[in-house]
Amino acid sequence: MTETEKLFNNILIEAIDEGLLILSESGREVVYFHLHNYYGLKKEDIPKNLATFLNCIRKILDQERSSLRRQ
Repeated sequence: MTETEKLFNNILIEAIDEGLLILSESGREVVYFHLHNYYGLKKEDIPKNLATFLNCIRKILDQERSSLRRQ
């Protein structure tokens, strides 16, 4: 991996990390928990596995949307 790729990956991880704060600090931790425990994906591996990351986010948001509809 080149230095440029490493820099890009670090910036991407930081952007994702900050973007997930829209869900709150605990919401962000839930996403990382699901990524690690259900998908075997560590935070630092997200740039190499964006499809898996997006799939996880979609599933979490779909679950939340379903629970909101029931209320």
